Amino acid sequence: MYNNYLKDVIHFNNLDKKSRLVFIKNRLLLFGINPIIQSFFSCFGKGKNIFAEIGNKSKKIVLTAHYDGTSIFDNNAAVITLLELSCKILPEELPYSIIILFTDQEESYQQGSAYFLRDYSKDDIIKNINIDGFGIGNELFTVDSLIKNINTDTDLFLTDRDEFSKCGIPSTSYFSAFKIDFVSAKESGNIFSTFEKYKSELFFKNKFKILDNQLFTDYLGQIILKV
Repeated sequence: MYNNYLKDVIHFNNLDKKSRLVFIKNRLLLFGINPIIQSFFSCFGKGKNIFAEIGNKSKKIVLTAHYDGTSIFDNNAAVITLLELSCKILPEELPYSIIILFTDQEESYQQGSAYFLRDYSKDDIIKNINIDGFGIGNELFTVDSLIKNINTDTDLFLTDRDEFSKCGIPSTSYFSAFKIDFVSAKESGNIFSTFEKYKSELFFKNKFKILDNQLFTDYLGQIILKV
């Protein structure tokens, strides 16, 4: 799909939020996928999710990535990855449909995913796979529950995965990092400061690895096939 992943990621990162929504919509249409815009209001103002269903099976798997992030690592590289994955899914090979969901207001306590789940039939969803914090590193990691700060016992890793989990839907969030950084963050309990450097565009360009090699989309595709 993309001739240059890095070019598309950086281009998307330079767009304002309204333009990002148009970008996602146009790419999905280009793939022959008809998107739906879900407008909502929260205490943080007006938001817009965009999603599309691939296939027509009764059971659904929802793939999520939020597009309201402020950096390539969080979470604009994940949006491009999810778009790449959407054009690779062959629904006739799966016993369930795939919903590709790009959420708004994730940075505001997951308002977008919460509103999506209010409108959609939760009984049909058998799994959520979320991508949040992606594009740098040599390892892929998963989050299946909230990560606690060992010093203050406060929640550190808040993402759209949590809203699905609250509804009793099995959910896993995937992110990438350098293993040495992940170990350091886990030992210190300070996820935010450890990964803060990942938000640098220059750092991203110099350390860009997984997305460029398409490893993540291939790996995620294998996970979907096994569910």
